[in-house]
Amino acid sequence: EIVPGLWEDLEEIGAVSSLPHTMNVDISLHLQAESKKFIEELKERARAIIYQSALKEYIWQEGGMSLEELIVARAKEKKTLFAFAESCTGGRCAAQITKVSGCSEVFLGSLVTYDSDLKVKMLNVSKDMLREKSAISQEVAEAMAVGTFHHFESLSKERGMNLVVLSVTGLAEGDLLHGGEKIPAGRAYMGIKKTGESEVKVEESHFFGDRKKRQERFAMKLLFLLLDNL
Repeated sequence: EIVPGLWEDLEEIGAVSSLPHTMNVDISLHLQAESKKFIEELKERARAIIYQSALKEYIWQEGGMSLEELIVARAKEKKTLFAFAESCTGGRCAAQITKVSGCSEVFLGSLVTYDSDLKVKMLNVSKDMLREKSAISQEVAEAMAVGTFHHFESLSKERGMNLVVLSVTGLAEGDLLHGGEKIPAGRAYMGIKKTGESEVKVEESHFFGDRKKRQERFAMKLLFLLLDNL
């Protein structure tokens, strides 16, 4: 749908297949040739077709690594530690990262603050902010990222590494009415706080599906944001 005719163009080079995931699609191109040199030429032809198309802005890697494997590899390469503050995802981001052997070199942990009182006690989120803005807000996502950054900042300094913290707060099911404003199910806010940057970036996202699907999509979106900020 994004690039009409792309599939047909690639099939002139080799056999094409795809495998959809929660937030991405793997596209595989199977090549056959008499020599390694010709295989490389076919690869370059395929790259040229793809990177000259509208699909190029959606490509996040070439190869067979999973998202979490790529995150850990890139964090090691950039000598950067990372951590999460998770609410609506319930620890899913941490669970994905800890599937990767050796992740402890760069992954510090996740503070799962599902309850609002825990956000106040662990992350120093203001009670007034929660009351005025609700837990599902840009301001709370920002405060969660800042609070978590303060928890882990000393560790990053001790190890001489940069630190990236991401927070997520959202509504997985059931619309919420707060202060006369309707907060729809599927809305999430994600904060990003990095070493050397005073500003906390916050992104708003909206996802469809049932509770489980939304939680999966919230987590995958946060992991892609992490990859983009390493």
